[in-house]
Amino acid sequence: MRNHASALGFERPVLATILSLMLSAPPPVLSADPNAPASGIGWRDGRVLAVVAARIPAFEPTVGFVLRVPALVELTNVNDVVVPWERWRARISIEAGWRWSAALTALVLLEHESDHESDGGSDFVNLNSVALRVLSEARTRDERLAGDATIRLHVLTCTDDPGACSADGGLGGSRAFEAALGLTWSHELDATWSGFIAAFGSVLVGHGRARGEARLSARVGVGADTGAAGRLALYGELTAGSALGLDRRSQACELGLGLRWSP
Repeated sequence: MRNHASALGFERPVLATILSLMLSAPPPVLSADPNAPASGIGWRDGRVLAVVAARIPAFEPTVGFVLRVPALVELTNVNDVVVPWERWRARISIEAGWRWSAALTALVLLEHESDHESDGGSDFVNLNSVALRVLSEARTRDERLAGDATIRLHVLTCTDDPGACSADGGLGGSRAFEAALGLTWSHELDATWSGFIAAFGSVLVGHGRARGEARLSARVGVGADTGAAGRLALYGELTAGSALGLDRRSQACELGLGLRWSP
């Protein structure tokens, strides 16, 4: 009698290869996307920043329907303070879609972000959007190239003036379009360590109260799969373009260092 895998059109070696690729997909610690759900600490242009993040795998099989909830809180400073705390941004999304194999996953995202001051200030900006993201991956024995493309529709986003946005209580905003692309190349050095290069870019076409934004980030570093202790990445980075957080009017080109971790 043919087994279940054969009945679906897969022979055992083919199915085993697909499962192997999916289980070893690049972790978010290797991504240059500033919204990737990985915790860490970094130094950028003389300022320290910290991120606490999680990706709750509500339903995430190796092949089939995917449902997960990534979230993060990022703490930063605007002054020369060692402990990051002066400003914070919080982001959460619900991601649902279908994973055909390691080579193709498509997700629909419902996203919310708000950026605030920590010292009692009431000003904030808010971003609310729906997005379509397609992820793909190709690999050889020691190398892996992973990419993701996102098309985003902001449906209630207010980033032009924190004072005016907060006056609306988060209920004001405009519609706008955004596109983003991320690429990560990694090379396995041994069973634990790998070297990687990652790049990420995004463009938001400004409209109404949604300020136009464009940013680019690139990272070069090493990653480690420590098993039960999770995955680590140590990297240097270059960021250019629109700032994240409360003051999105700022433009900067900055160098930095960072350490990230994910389960």
